[in-house]
Amino acid sequence: MLRKFRGEDETPASTESRPEAGPTTVEARLDNLMQENGNLKRQVNYFEVLLGDEDIFRLSKGLRAVVSEFNGRLESSNRQWMGDERHRGGDPRPPTCAAAPKVDRE
Repeated sequence: MLRKFRGEDETPASTESRPEAGPTTVEARLDNLMQENGNLKRQVNYFEVLLGDEDIFRLSKGLRAVVSEFNGRLESSNRQWMGDERHRGGDPRPPTCAAAPKVDRE
């Protein structure tokens, strides 16, 4: 079931279950995960305001901490990946499709 929260077009679960259009870059996937984190934060805020219960506030603080930690790890991984690409002399924004392997036709 698809539910909308405060102007969101779709929930993170619905974007995860949708098949990708094709190959994606690491950077694009990290961006997608960071957007999903933003959606999770907005949903936590929505339920905090909606319910206003002390237990909900306590649980939502835990959820917010986990989402923030995950977002920090994503940003760290992204910085490390871009640094590794620059160190090797590569483009930190690789093409979206892998090159086809060469096949000997002898």
